[in-house]
Amino acid sequence: GTATAGKPKPKPKKWEPAEGAWFNTPRHGAKQWVLHQHIVAAIDHARKGSYIRIALFSFDRKFVVAKLIQAKRRVVHVQVLLNDHQVTPAQRMLHRALGTNRSRKSFAYECHHGCRSTGENLHTKFYLFSHTGNAHDTVMTGSVNLTGNSAMNQYNDLWVRNDARKLTIAFGHLW
Repeated sequence: GTATAGKPKPKPKKWEPAEGAWFNTPRHGAKQWVLHQHIVAAIDHARKGSYIRIALFSFDRKFVVAKLIQAKRRVVHVQVLLNDHQVTPAQRMLHRALGTNRSRKSFAYECHHGCRSTGENLHTKFYLFSHTGNAHDTVMTGSVNLTGNSAMNQYNDLWVRNDARKLTIAFGHLW
């Protein structure tokens, strides 16, 4: 026999978002989409009954909308706040699927100005996941919007932390 005969195989670690700082490289094939891929993977792994909260300046990725709609169908509560400088076809798809009523568990809403102010923009970008894969209280923040332009033409960043309860609470207050 082999040296491992009779020993139980270690269980594979369940998926969780890869932590740390991530950067895209525009106009460079798959490297331009790496930040969107991190976000979409967390959406795909969001657990039933959990919350996804997203705050963005710009959003035009219909592919990501489809992933958010799939999450809602899995009974994930999807909440998206956006700046009102534009309303893209992707945002209109979100409105139809999630509604715009912020008192519901799922919604997509364009803030007049910045949600927290009377004259500025909602320019922050963050993605909060209460439970995705094996991780709880995941915070993703950085410069990345969910637009084709942000991947194809701009250098952007995304910082990811899992099991970050205090940070999640702080972003929740900002929310």
